[in-house]
Amino acid sequence: MDDLERKLISDWDKILDDVEKTQYPIEFVNSVTISYASDSINSGKFQQIDFKSLRGIGYNESMLSEILDETLESFPDDDGIMEFKLDIKNIAIAAQLETESYLMEI
Repeated sequence: MDDLERKLISDWDKILDDVEKTQYPIEFVNSVTISYASDSINSGKFQQIDFKSLRGIGYNESMLSEILDETLESFPDDDGIMEFKLDIKNIAIAAQLETESYLMEI
């Protein structure tokens, strides 16, 4: 990875940090970590779904979405936190392509 690419990823990471996110397109999620609340029956436990690795062994986005949906259905709303690790590089590329397309139309 060259310096320009590192800067691009760093810039997009800062931009995304400031944006309220309520939904993530599955193709931009590298992993999800679920940490259970300290007062729950699962205290101290966590679960991680590594989408990047699953893609590497042939899972498609539909299959990954199904895995996430099933996991979310079994996760109590008030029983901890979920952390989404995003693919910043691909988000930046997709946003740039959409921006260029939009600008060409005006």
